[in-house]
Parts: sequence; C-alpha cells; structure tokens
Amino acid sequence: MPLFLLFIFWGTLSFAQTYPCPATYAELDVVKLEVKNKDEFYFCFGYHHGKDRAWAMDYFRRSAEGRNSEVFGFDHLKSDLMMRLLNLEGHAARIWNLYPAEEKKNLEAYSRGVNAGFKLGKTAKEFVDGEYEPEAWKPVHTLEVLLFSLSIRPEKHLCPIGNRKDLSPDGEIRQHSSWIMTVLLGKIRS
Repeated sequence: MPLFLLFIFWGTLSFAQTYPCPATYAELDVVKLEVKNKDEFYFCFGYHHGKDRAWAMDYFRRSAEGRNSEVFGFDHLKSDLMMRLLNLEGHAARIWNLYPAEEKKNLEAYSRGVNAGFKLGKTAKEFVDGEYEPEAWKPVHTLEVLLFSLSIRPEKHLCPIGNRKDLSPDGEIRQHSSWIMTVLLGKIRS
C-alpha cells in the first residue's frame, strides 16, 4: 500500500524548471532581470508579467478568444461574437503548430513563468472585485494576444513610421500592416 501511495505522489510532481527571478524595477516599473541562461530569462520574464500584469493579460486573452462576456456580462457579447468570427484562437493554434521547436521551448518557459506569477497576480483588485481568478496560461495564448493586438491597430505595431509603404511578395506596393494582416488571416494564397 505505501508503495502505491508513493507512486501516486511521484506522478503528481512537476519536473519543470523554476527560478527565483530576482529583479529590480527601474523608472515606470520596467523590470531589470539578472539571469544565467535563456530558459531562465523567458521564465522570469513571464513570471514578472504574470505577477504585475495578470489582470491585463487575462483580459486581453479573453478578448482575443471572444470570452469577456463570461466575466463581464452581456455588454461584452457583441465584441465577443466579432472576435469569435475572427477565430484568432484557431489562427494562433495553426501558427503554434508551425513554430520551430526552439521557439516553442521559449514560449513554454515564458508560460511556466506567467503561471507562477499568476499565483501572486490573482490577488489584483480586479480579480477580487470580479470574484474570479485567471486561468492557466498556455504558450498559444501569447500568440493569441499578439494576433489580437495586430487586429486592433496593425499599423501601430508593424508600421511605426507613419504612412510607410512596403513591397509585398507579388511586387505590388501595399500598406505594410494591411498586407501582414491579410497573410496572417489567410486571405492571400501563394
């Protein structure tokens, strides 16, 4: 019997690497990390995001997935339906499947850090007042939030120098941001 309990306990252990993540905060709460390797960097980067920005991360993830009405009620239903039609969740999953293995490791370390940070971040006033906690962060959620931010103001992220134009692969001059969004959302076929 004790051997059986030991086996069950052993199966519940997590072997994912965690780090202490000491940091200093510079002006405007910018985090300065001292790390020893890339895995530690991504873990600690995620940890401080999860600890300091848990509510915003959860809000933008829910926005990207079209799930804010679950927490905030009927007023968010219209925007949720629009986001579900965009299917950013599906696009992010396809991108994740094509991601190089090394980059997947980085996002997995980041996600482990976010979830460790959420343990402290879930005490944010917004979570307490709303009487809910953030769900576990998965690597694909990072891609969803990135696609969401591109869907709101793509020119802000991809074309910061004003009205710059760029060449698309087929040689036509198009707005850089519009072309990228079209490619991301699968409207152009090679």
